[in-house]
Amino acid sequence: RRFKERCRYLEYRHLKWAASVIAISWIMRIKMARMRQQLKRTRLDQLDAFKRRAKIFASSWERITNSRRVIIHIPSLGYNQTIRETFSDFGVRQNTQMARLCDIKDPNVDVIYIAAVPLSDETLQYYSKLLGLCTAVANSNPENQCDMTDRYKIIVPEAIKSFPTHRMCLSTILKYSPRE
Repeated sequence: RRFKERCRYLEYRHLKWAASVIAISWIMRIKMARMRQQLKRTRLDQLDAFKRRAKIFASSWERITNSRRVIIHIPSLGYNQTIRETFSDFGVRQNTQMARLCDIKDPNVDVIYIAAVPLSDETLQYYSKLLGLCTAVANSNPENQCDMTDRYKIIVPEAIKSFPTHRMCLSTILKYSPRE
C-alpha cells in the first residue's frame, strides 16, 4: 500500500513539475509578446518624433541657412577597436576632412574644426592662406585676398598627447580631454 502511495505521489510531483514548466513557458511567452509590442510602440513613437523634427527642420531650413551660425566638425571614425587596429595612421585618416574648413565660404558661417592629429605651424599657415584665397577666386581678382582666421578655429584635444599609442576615435579622445 505504501509503495502505491509513493508511486502516485511521485507521479503527482512529476505532473506538477511538468505543469509548472508549461506555466512558466506560457508566462514568458506572454511577457515576450508584451515586450515586443512595447518595443514596437516605442520605435514607432521615436520614428514619429524624428519625422516631426525633420519636418520642422525642413520648414525652417531657409531661416537656418540665412542666419549666422557656427558649424562644429568632429571627424571621428567610430569603428570597432579591432578595425581601428588594422589602420595605419588612424589619426591622419580621421583628419582627412580638413576641407570642411571651406564651409566658411558662406559669409554666415563660422567653423570650429576638431583635429585628430597635432598640426604643424606650416599646415596652419597653409590653410590660412588657402582660405584667404577663397574671396580672390570668387572675384577672379588675385589681390582680393582676405584674412579668414577670425572665422574658423582649429582645436586639437589635449588628450592626444596623453594617448599617443592608443588608436582611439576622436570623439573618445575629446571625451578624455580636460575642459577649458
